[in-house]
Amino acid sequence: WRGHEGWVLSVAWSPDGQRVVSGGYDGTVRLWDGEGNAIGEPWRGHEGLVRSVAWSPDGQRVVTGGADGTVRLWDGEGNALGEPWQSHEDGVNSVAWSPNGQRVVTGDLDGTVRLWDGKGNAIGEPWRGHEDTVSSVAWSPDGQRVVTGDLDGTVRLWDGKGNVIGQEWGQGRVMSVAWSPDGQSFVTGGSDGMVRLWRGSWPGFLTVACDRLRLHPIFKTPENFGDADFVNIAQAAKAACERRVWSQTETP
Repeated sequence: WRGHEGWVLSVAWSPDGQRVVSGGYDGTVRLWDGEGNAIGEPWRGHEGLVRSVAWSPDGQRVVTGGADGTVRLWDGEGNALGEPWQSHEDGVNSVAWSPNGQRVVTGDLDGTVRLWDGKGNAIGEPWRGHEDTVSSVAWSPDGQRVVTGDLDGTVRLWDGKGNVIGQEWGQGRVMSVAWSPDGQSFVTGGSDGMVRLWRGSWPGFLTVACDRLRLHPIFKTPENFGDADFVNIAQAAKAACERRVWSQTETP
């Protein structure tokens, strides 16, 4: 499908599977039918390349993020809705709608994440936790969490208000993140050439942690560990794993 002048940086299917929207290095957004026929004229509004495009869940709107630091909202025919959303101080790398279509999350070159309502009003302060470029953002299917990847090599999980959940994880330069449909896991792709699978909910994290602890020698021979505080913490962890994860017959 030819229409952009330069690299195509982002593509997305409409929810009904009938159309594709694309954003390019030429600063335009283009709409296509499912057979590759361009629909209408290029959408122009960003000053500079368009890094990310995303359809709203109802298929009626498109949100785009540009290197000019703005986010733009469009109807399905390419008409800009309202003024550009301006709050980022650098280029916008990634945009994503919440599953209910009420909010948009965006990631910036300066390492910040921002939350917006569907009309372009920034909600709260920027989410800070990354130190480099936020390359990719994604909502969980239940709309309760956001996962973000950064070129600083970190992956972070947030609640819907911008509070960090747990610790960061590392994987080279993280280029892309995506949730599983059930919201229990997410995958990341990095500059290390690896695709990694992560647990995305606290029960999932607990299951992974308990499985790793299952055969730890402290559960078998606590007397061999002289630090009483350490042993007490381990026994508390064991009790939580027994109660939440392991059946009585599987208890180590």
